[in-house]
Amino acid sequence: MTLYADSQYPVREDLDAVHAKHLDQLADPGTWGTGAQRLAVASEVRQACYDAGIQEEPEDSGPPGNVELPEAVRATIRKLAVTPKDFVEASYE
Repeated sequence: MTLYADSQYPVREDLDAVHAKHLDQLADPGTWGTGAQRLAVASEVRQACYDAGIQEEPEDSGPPGNVELPEAVRATIRKLAVTPKDFVEASYE
């Protein structure tokens, strides 16, 4: 199954493959967290966009992650995801 199996619009196979590869890489540990932490950040970004009404929530968004992000991290993610223009250096010093 591809990422775009339920899309009403055709998506080129090479784009589907690149997007799938990027999602797989996101789940790998990196310079800014474990794979689970990185997926939790991505999940928080998506949820913030759903809550703000700027992205449509799918019927099945997949299973919940197993990493609980601290509230300060969640608040920062939500602010950056939804209103990045309002994020100023003084807000995190």
